[in-house]
Amino acid sequence: MLAVSRAFGDVALKEHDEKTGELCLSTNPIIATPDVQSLVIGPDVEFAVLGTDGLFDILDPQTTANFVRKALSESSNLQHCVTALTREAIAHGSIDNVSAIIVLFHASQNHTTIAI
Repeated sequence: MLAVSRAFGDVALKEHDEKTGELCLSTNPIIATPDVQSLVIGPDVEFAVLGTDGLFDILDPQTTANFVRKALSESSNLQHCVTALTREAIAHGSIDNVSAIIVLFHASQNHTTIAI
């Protein structure tokens, strides 16, 4: 099994152009290129969930958002919410590393703003 996070810097898994010595992105099976989106955080953006593939391979983004929204309505403890989210992915069959961070953008006095 390939430990992807450990393989980003593994020279044995990288191919380089023989002439220039530059990394050949088209032929390398493992790259460290993130999926990035930019958006304005207005009053309608409640939170962000950063998660590993062990989370998002099992729970799609909308299911994740719905789960977090419901968990936040039931508990003011953000740590309990993020723990419940990772357990939900495991309960639905994730066998990969399941890690998550929830960031609240407009936290009330009842909530902390970040939980890992």
